[in-house]
Amino acid sequence: MQLLLDTHPAALTREGQRLPLGAQDAALLAWLALEGPTPRARLAGLLWPDSLSAAAHNSLRQRLFKLRRQLGRDVVEGRDHLTLVGDVRHNLHDADTVLDGLHASFGAEFDAWLQGRRRLARQRLATALGQRADTAEAG
Repeated sequence: MQLLLDTHPAALTREGQRLPLGAQDAALLAWLALEGPTPRARLAGLLWPDSLSAAAHNSLRQRLFKLRRQLGRDVVEGRDHLTLVGDVRHNLHDADTVLDGLHASFGAEFDAWLQGRRRLARQRLATALGQRADTAEAG
């Protein structure tokens, strides 16, 4: 399965079907795609910062269940530390943006992380465009 986590977050099935992702699912998957394995408690706190710990853990468990049901398979695995399933791919390492279509706020820490990731993506794009311009001028 391919995760498209740039402008319009979605999962792309092997058959080419695009399954739109909700804001929390996209945020969770983008974090795991870019940060890697993360303690379950950390993710619950990031995505539900205004909830009590038990409620945040329950919300995370419910999101994972609904995500599995929507996509027809697990894309996240782990007990204490969550990570993307090994055959799940994403487009964020080379994307021009990160969750640009996401207009939800999950709290100061997640929002700051997301803004930083978006800034890095813009810098990568500017560098790549500059290199292409230099190559075109030299050729």
